[in-house]
Amino acid sequence: MAGDTNGKSDIFIRDFDLTGFDSICDPGVAGVSACPCSNPPGATGHGCDNSSATGGAALSAAGSAYLTVDRLVFTAIGTTSVSTGILMQGDLELPSGSVFGQGVRCAGGTLKRLYVKSIVAGTMSAPRLQRRRCVGVRAFVGTG
Repeated sequence: MAGDTNGKSDIFIRDFDLTGFDSICDPGVAGVSACPCSNPPGATGHGCDNSSATGGAALSAAGSAYLTVDRLVFTAIGTTSVSTGILMQGDLELPSGSVFGQGVRCAGGTLKRLYVKSIVAGTMSAPRLQRRRCVGVRAFVGTG
């Protein structure tokens, strides 16, 4: 940058408008593999039914997803009543999905665990706003 005298490389980031959260991995729909245990979702937007027969978990996102004001929180409902949940990302979409436990995941490539949380009463949220490490920081993938 012209006039820059600190001797460091500059990085410029542009925040794009939040466009919403759409499910792209509905088991048995639009070419995505059916549930592996003959355990179809109980409703649209849910994953495969689980051993607790909840009808399958549903993932939602709320808040802003701007790097400058990251208040994004993910919530999963309809999970097994008490267990451990993993929220992860991949750098490649698997359009037909891949078996993952009792369900199907459509994230592939290099997988990164964003959060590992205890599930209580069939619900998990991440991050916790009181002691949070925002999604943008956790999800960052550097280039070397």
